Formats: sequence, C-alpha cells, structure tokens
Amino acid sequence: MDYLYDRLQQYIFNGFRPKRVEKQLIREAKDFVSEYEFFWQGGLCLVRAPYGNYIWHFAVEMKQEQIGNYKEFREGYKYGKTSPDPLRDNNPYGEHSRHRSWDCGYILGLSQRS
Repeated sequence: MDYLYDRLQQYIFNGFRPKRVEKQLIREAKDFVSEYEFFWQGGLCLVRAPYGNYIWHFAVEMKQEQIGNYKEFREGYKYGKTSPDPLRDNNPYGEHSRHRSWDCGYILGLSQRS
C-alpha cells in the first residue's frame, strides 16, 4: 500500500504525468480498489463507487483512509452520516493537516445517510 501511495503522491504533486506512468498507476489502482468499476469520460479515468463517481486517485485515497481508520476520518464519517445540516465547510482541520481524511469520512458518511 505504501508503494502505491508514494507513486500516487509523485503523480499528483510533482506534475510528473507521462502516459506510461499514468497507465501503470491506473492498473495498480484497479487491483487496489477492484470492487469498483472504472470508466473513461472526457479523457479522464473515473471510478464508479457507492459514494459517487470520482477520479481514480480519489478512490485510492478513500480506500487508504478507510483502511487507516484515522480519528479524523471517523469524525468526518460521523458528521456526514448524522449531522442535521451537513455542510462541508464544517471541516475543523486546516489545509496541510488531516483535512482530506475528514473529507473522505464525510463523503462516505453522506453516502450512507438513512
């Protein structure tokens, strides 16, 4: 899992996006989140997951957050699932912290609201 995460970070943040690397990462992502359907739309590889259609690297990040089950993820999940007024702006974590973990939990919680 750490290998895929490291490669994904290189892909996203360093602007290093040759087609060969992208195709390899998508193959690895398809193995990692094999329960989801991958499809192409507008030149982007997207994932159809129970929580919505997202670009493939978000689905990988979501799965990693679910596996990690961090405190921020659990807080976001609880807020998304139970809050009477679930506004995304209520993420208590700032940029460059665990805010993305909270967002992942929030999105998953929203998708499972009753």
